[in-house]
Amino acid sequence: MKGFNFERYTPPMLNEKRLREIERKRRLRKEIFLVVLCSVIMQACTLAVGLLLMEESPVMATSYLSKTTESSLISVIVVLICAVKKRRRST
Repeated sequence: MKGFNFERYTPPMLNEKRLREIERKRRLRKEIFLVVLCSVIMQACTLAVGLLLMEESPVMATSYLSKTTESSLISVIVVLICAVKKRRRST
């Protein structure tokens, strides 16, 4: 079995500033995930209300469904813009 020479390679330096930056990025990812999750739940609830109102008030149901569709499209556009910006930044 071949051993690893620990003295030949030095690990990258981790100082407090770098660790805080890593922590900030992780916290930001968690916050973004929670916002997206809340948004999806809210859109699902609005869609459910729109479908439940279909028999009682078709005009209000149509309004709910159109707003849900509009919100979903805007969310998709924002996600696409963020993905393009991230791809440009990484290249």
